[in-house]
Parts: sequence; structure tokens; C-alpha cells
Amino acid sequence: MEKYYGCAQTTLAAAADTLNMEADDVFKALIGISGGVGGMGLGECGGMCGAAAAISFRFGHNPKEFAQKPETRFKIYDLVEKVCKKFLEEYGSLICRDIQMKLFGMAFNLRDPKIYEEFTRIRSKEDPCPKVTGKAAGWAVEAILEAEEKNE
Repeated sequence: MEKYYGCAQTTLAAAADTLNMEADDVFKALIGISGGVGGMGLGECGGMCGAAAAISFRFGHNPKEFAQKPETRFKIYDLVEKVCKKFLEEYGSLICRDIQMKLFGMAFNLRDPKIYEEFTRIRSKEDPCPKVTGKAAGWAVEAILEAEEKNE
């Protein structure tokens, strides 16, 4: 996933590739979610969002089916909660800036060109972001495969 830089998209792409899912439209939909929503770091970690998107894509329904099977969302909530708990255990938060503080010792609003430049400089030396997205994708795949094994 080195060719992608958005945490939400990278997480989804890794999970989708692993599970042979064609999720190009979902990938496009996640662009604005990365970087703690719009690159500002204020929202949920894009890795967590990408993991939730992978789970939702695998088990979700289109609008017509959703009306017929509304209980499906609770199955998805349960699986996403499993990943959330792993995130909280590993990083202490689901919020991008909190995770940045833990990993980098500072938080970044990537919408500010000077801060983005600093973020890029720091990441060129040691970049923990791929580890976060890799773990998130792995946790999503694990939750999906466990659910499929149990026929949940």
C-alpha cells in the first residue's frame, strides 16, 4: 500500500486486497476521512474508519436490502466494536490527534502547509502511520474471517 498516503483508504485497500473485495467506490468515498477527517486530525483515526468501512462493505447491504434486514447493522456494530477495542488497547484513543501525540509526540493539522511540510519531514525519518493502518487492516480482516467462520 506504499503508493497510497491516506490512512482510511490504505486500510480499506489492504483489507480489500486480502479478502479479494472490489471496493473501489468505497476507496473513493474515504478520501475525505483520512488524516482525522479532512487532514485536520480532529476526528477519528482514518485507519479505524477504513477498518470499519471494510467490515461494513463485506457485510452491509444496499438500501433496498437494508430495509429488509435492519438487524444486519448490529452484526456490523459488533465487529467494528472488536476493532475499536483493539485500537483503544494499542493506542489509547480512536481520535487521530491523540494517536499522533502518542506516536510523534505532537499533533498535526495537515491543512496548514507549514505543518504538512513538518509532518512530511518527520515521516521521512520514521513513519509509524503504515504500522497503524497495517494493524487496522489486519484487525478488520481478522474480525471478518472470524465472523464468516462462525457464519455470523
